[in-house]
Amino acid sequence: MRPPVTSPKVVALCTKAAPFSENQILQREIARQYPGALWVPELADRLHQRGIAMVTGDVALQQVRAGERQASEIWVIEEDRSFEAEQLIRLGAKGKVLLCCESPLFAASFYQGLHQTSSNFDHCVVFGGALKGANPLVKSHSLYFPSFDINYRYSDMPWGTRKYLVMVAGNKYWRIRRSPIRQVAAEIRDLVLRRPPRFSSEYASTQLHDERLAAISHFGWKGALDLYGSGWGNLNNLPLHWQNELSTTVSRLNPVPCVDKLETMANYKFALCFENVGFPGYVTEKVIDCLVAGVVPIYWGAPDIREFIPATCFIDARKFSALDALDAHLGKITEVEWAEIVSHGCAFLQSIAGQRYSYTGFAERMEAMLIG
Repeated sequence: MRPPVTSPKVVALCTKAAPFSENQILQREIARQYPGALWVPELADRLHQRGIAMVTGDVALQQVRAGERQASEIWVIEEDRSFEAEQLIRLGAKGKVLLCCESPLFAASFYQGLHQTSSNFDHCVVFGGALKGANPLVKSHSLYFPSFDINYRYSDMPWGTRKYLVMVAGNKYWRIRRSPIRQVAAEIRDLVLRRPPRFSSEYASTQLHDERLAAISHFGWKGALDLYGSGWGNLNNLPLHWQNELSTTVSRLNPVPCVDKLETMANYKFALCFENVGFPGYVTEKVIDCLVAGVVPIYWGAPDIREFIPATCFIDARKFSALDALDAHLGKITEVEWAEIVSHGCAFLQSIAGQRYSYTGFAERMEAMLIG
């Protein structure tokens, strides 16, 4: 058995995301382009102050193979599943933290293999509903999705000058639309190439893409919604019934990509924020962005959302029997009631519980798992 390492010389962040390679993600201007990534340069700065370098997994593996560094000097952070992480650990690096910021709907192979993969690490950080799947000998922690800069201050645009309702979401769907023949061909191809499954049918019943599309149809048809996001110019990825229902509405809404999400949402009173899946603990930047922007979130996602964010900070869409009922409720909210919800959201972000969703708070937790 390899003797324990008391302090690393290098921490390697291993992820399968190509834009995160070659140390690119350590640069703040690059990390800022990807939701939830700004904790990485924050952690790198903290480690640097301790005399510990941080590199991406591909760089670390190249250094080991070139004889420039011993694998035993490296501690590994693996995000989702990573070839570099597997190779580094096999060569003698220490698996320190395993985490996954993707939903179980789209990271099927990670969640299916969580028990085995987590056994190679000291810590496992996943959404609450997946904690039971980790190896019981590993220290498991609930993931609080890193979402905001603690120094950001939301707009205090008056109620009277704000527009009504916004949604910022790309055109995505939980399954690829294929003919039966193409579906079989794709499955054979993935089997031959040993590609991991893209999505998990286990969680298909809890996907919320259909709820999101229904809300776009309802509020968009009435002209009450402004929609931002990419991919809406082509609806061919959607099932035929959604293409037929949404084609006219989406064309009229004419959605465009959102350059600055927070600045855009700050112009509205309410924002529809539906997660990809209703999974325990799966609370992402969608609702946090609303709180940061000072807009009231209309939330549908984690069934245990109130264990993470106080009920006074958002409107729970699940409480309403239909979109018509939700629509009627929004129309009755007064300026005073709206301002109170926004105030509660601001107070939450400034609390200890809220700070866990900040880039700084996430980096602090990671640093403690690595060094503490």
